[in-house]
Amino acid sequence: MELKLKEIIEAVGGSSGQLFFDKIVLSLASAVGADYVFIAKLGKNKHTSTTISLAAKGTIIDNFEYDLKDTPCDDVSNGALCCFTEKVAKLYPKDQLLIDMNIEAYIGSPLYDSTGKVVGLVVALSEQPVTNSKLVTMLFELFSGRIAVELERCSL
Repeated sequence: MELKLKEIIEAVGGSSGQLFFDKIVLSLASAVGADYVFIAKLGKNKHTSTTISLAAKGTIIDNFEYDLKDTPCDDVSNGALCCFTEKVAKLYPKDQLLIDMNIEAYIGSPLYDSTGKVVGLVVALSEQPVTNSKLVTMLFELFSGRIAVELERCSL
């Protein structure tokens, strides 16, 4: 755990804005062994979300907007930390993205602004079951505050 923390801190140290977001998703993906990690900002209506940084198998890829209805991200957008270590696509059968991406595990944490409102989320997706869910949730809880601060700072 200590080594993973050190690696993340060294990777993102001194960065801000888009560079910070890209470095943190890549670092978190590496630290937790996730196939995908993304940070997303909630739409004004809270029914959609747009990724602002998306790491896919070690590479930053193009961002996209998606509908939150019938997804675990909808639960996260309502303030719940969600951790599904396996069979998440079976739990959310209407989430076509989970099915298309062959996702087995999902961990998501809400991002709160300075007023306590959920403004985004950070999510890890894995094609294999997650065996280290405590580590993943601990890292997400630890870094979600810093991510949220940067998200709010960039939105001003």
